[in-house]
Amino acid sequence: GRNPYSAEITREIQQGYYGRPLDPVRPTDPKDQQGFAYPAYVVFLLAPTAKLPFDRVQTGFRWFLVALAAGSVLLWLSALRWTPSFGTVGILVALVLGWLPVVQGIKLQQLTLLVAALLAACSACLAGGWLLLAGALLALATIKPQLTWPLVLWLLLWAASDWRSRWRFVFGFGFVMSLLLGGAQLLKRHDRSEE
Repeated sequence: GRNPYSAEITREIQQGYYGRPLDPVRPTDPKDQQGFAYPAYVVFLLAPTAKLPFDRVQTGFRWFLVALAAGSVLLWLSALRWTPSFGTVGILVALVLGWLPVVQGIKLQQLTLLVAALLAACSACLAGGWLLLAGALLALATIKPQLTWPLVLWLLLWAASDWRSRWRFVFGFGFVMSLLLGGAQLLKRHDRSEE
């Protein structure tokens, strides 16, 4: 029920991250504000959990991230068209789940692991020729724009280089991005009308 982009929430995040709110006057304070930095349409991915008890969501999301990290290995294997033995897959999954950035992401419940899984799924779809779905998944991954937009731009350029056979990718991406951005605008207008 609170605006995640407000100064109040930013102060709370800084309190949790740095132990105190940052003071812009102090030259020694970090420059990274640690505010809520997701686009408004992230709400569509988080909405199914909004009315659930926080402790259940927290526990469930942690296990969901573990499953996503393990599943990402399988998606990348599919994207690479590599079919290693069951033992090799097990080792790869164990290595990924034991990798410090993944462990930290699970502990801190970072949406970055969700984005990584969406990018892996996009890549597997591209390799499988499911261009429409690949574009849609890439659009969903833009909830972390600083991670995805370089790849988005490259893939759009890739699609433009052979437009006749790759237009579905651009259509899938554009359609889902339009839904996300349009839905976020509608929510914003709805919030303003309630104030």
